[in-house]
Amino acid sequence: MCFKNLNSKGFTLLEILLVFLVVGIVAALALPTYRDIILKANRSDAIISLLRLSTLSEQFYLSHNKYADDFSELITGVKSGEFYISEGGHYSIMYASTSEGVGWNLVATAIGEQAKDIDCAKLTMSSLGVKSALNKNDDLNSLCWL
Repeated sequence: MCFKNLNSKGFTLLEILLVFLVVGIVAALALPTYRDIILKANRSDAIISLLRLSTLSEQFYLSHNKYADDFSELITGVKSGEFYISEGGHYSIMYASTSEGVGWNLVATAIGEQAKDIDCAKLTMSSLGVKSALNKNDDLNSLCWL
């Protein structure tokens, strides 16, 4: 014979376990998508920094009739030969002057947590306005600058 207390309130253990199961499945599906969105959003840190540095390079050119040799001529406090860390801290940016100071190349490489962005591991920009991106295997990826 089964006795039920009609005045009891609350949840059974089975109901609670079922809720935890559903929450776990939803979290397992949502977390990777969330991480991908965060990595994609952090790419803007590299793009903003590259555009800012390209503007500084062009301003230097207008003032000196040649491009800077490295970041020390563009940014106060950066020593010669040092990398520049983007404002958000997600990218390490290298500046390279082309031969005889007639151009430059910027390469932003993902660091820290952003290094998990295997689709757009490096974003590049040149004084000619050429923008490109490389995945972790150094293959071109045209979607990173969008």
